[in-house]
Amino acid sequence: MTAMHKRLKAQLDVDSRRAHLSNAQIALEMDFSRGLRLAHLRHLATGADWIPQPPAFAWGCMIPLATLGAVEPTDVWPDLAPPSSEFLLKLADGTALTGAAAGVVPERCRAHIEGDVASLDVTVALDTPPLEITVHSELRAGLPLVRRWTTLRNTGAEPIRFRQLLSLLLSVRPSAADLDLYWVEAFHHPGVSKSGVRWRQATVHQERLGPATRRT
Repeated sequence: MTAMHKRLKAQLDVDSRRAHLSNAQIALEMDFSRGLRLAHLRHLATGADWIPQPPAFAWGCMIPLATLGAVEPTDVWPDLAPPSSEFLLKLADGTALTGAAAGVVPERCRAHIEGDVASLDVTVALDTPPLEITVHSELRAGLPLVRRWTTLRNTGAEPIRFRQLLSLLLSVRPSAADLDLYWVEAFHHPGVSKSGVRWRQATVHQERLGPATRRT
């Protein structure tokens, strides 16, 4: 399915297992041939790709790090490869699951443009626990920003307890320079109005990251 606008594009191709979302400033591409991964996040004016591709790495080919040759301890590639996984879900029992463990559900995926907003909804399913996880991506015409969030749907008969969901698990390195990272963290439970529980409100973060720095 493809939606086009003079300044926006939203495309999801089940046959090629790729999804694309772009405006005039930025483009992101997801790959769901082996689970769900963010393959590229490009700044179109400069051509910079924020998702690092190690030397001799070809997307779609699994190349062990040992085949990349000897690396120095300060080399950032082993720490950043392979490409980014879309989410990290930690269950109450300590089990950790990422987008690499999930299979796409084509009938629950959507590429859509409405007005000046282009969006992609890509849904993947886990067998254990029985969950559907939808990764939402949104772009607006004229803004070099991506809005992304994740929703969960329990497809089983029993409650599922989890203790953490990272809805965007990224390895980024567009250059050797330090990065100024800005992000918004929020959490919403659909029963908040009924329970009266005050869940975490939107929090804006800013931090400068050096080479091979990890942040959660």
